[in-house]
Amino acid sequence: MKLTPQHHQAIDLLILGKSGKETAGLLAVTPESVSIWRHDYDFIAVMNGRLEDNHAAIQTQLRNLATLALQTLTDALSDSETPVRYKIDAAFKILELINAKPSEIESSDPERLKRDWTRENFLL
Repeated sequence: MKLTPQHHQAIDLLILGKSGKETAGLLAVTPESVSIWRHDYDFIAVMNGRLEDNHAAIQTQLRNLATLALQTLTDALSDSETPVRYKIDAAFKILELINAKPSEIESSDPERLKRDWTRENFLL
């Protein structure tokens, strides 16, 4: 279907989180019309393109805020006035975000180590 300005207004409203019924009311069309539009491939494609653009813009904003966020965390963790509980929560969240995991400790049994090593190298 060829999209009209009204279709583009509907896309904008739906992207803002309006329901089909709310969109219909604001555009003075029936909810059935909006439902039909929402199942049209041209309508869907344009809406998806706008959603992708919005997501890209949000990602850019978040990347731009990352430096400020890290500085805020650094300041809070360094501030003697920050309650220890908040420092610990922040520290754990940072470790979680960078996927910090302790390395796996292998066996302390020399025979098992030899067996494992032999099996791993045999399979190569």
